Amino acid sequence: MRVVTRLSLCAVLAFFLLPAIQVTVHAQAPAAPAADNLTKPLTQYTVGDIFPKVAGDAFRETGKTWQMASNEFLKRTGDRRTALAAAIPAKEAEIASLKGQLKAAKSAKDFNKQGTLEGQIKTEEIVTAVLQQLNKLNEAQSATATAWGETGVAMQKFVDSDELFDQYRTVGIARPEDGATGAKLSAEGYNAILGQAKAMSDLGAAYGKVGSALKSLADRRKALLDSLAKGGHIEKPK
Repeated sequence: MRVVTRLSLCAVLAFFLLPAIQVTVHAQAPAAPAADNLTKPLTQYTVGDIFPKVAGDAFRETGKTWQMASNEFLKRTGDRRTALAAAIPAKEAEIASLKGQLKAAKSAKDFNKQGTLEGQIKTEEIVTAVLQQLNKLNEAQSATATAWGETGVAMQKFVDSDELFDQYRTVGIARPEDGATGAKLSAEGYNAILGQAKAMSDLGAAYGKVGSALKSLADRRKALLDSLAKGGHIEKPK
């Protein structure tokens, strides 16, 4: 009985467990920025000195890589969802059929067949329970992949907002009474800074969502591991 159960579970786990997300970034490191000269007169200070550039091509490429990883993983979880949607009802139908046969065996007082069927039912119920846990795990994996992709988009939008602000970085910040001769930052420039701040906030929220999704996924995986250990299907270290 234990051998049959373990063989069934091995088949299920081998078919349904997915590899982890892998993200590799092949972006060149940005050149080191020139040293800031913060001892210059106020009339030489610009908006760019106060709000320096913080993102570039490397960060954009990282965002694209996160998106690609998300798309690949979402496809895998989609395939898994389809497989589970077929497997769980099939197992439930098989259990129902076995229970019908067991009822007939009891009526016929066929004790040998009764014992065999009871063992088969127990095995299939264990496999079905594992499939149901895998279904929950798969949804957690899908949520993680979705959050991963959304973060990749947020990275790229943050770079967009930083680049939009580039055109305003050379505007001075000195007041006329301080000796300023150029124009002040326009309303458009002010709004560009606000836009960058919003993109930064959105990126932070996306990172938080990824963290929450990963924690939920880890909890699901640990719960499945614990369940398999309690059932005696894997050995828990002492």
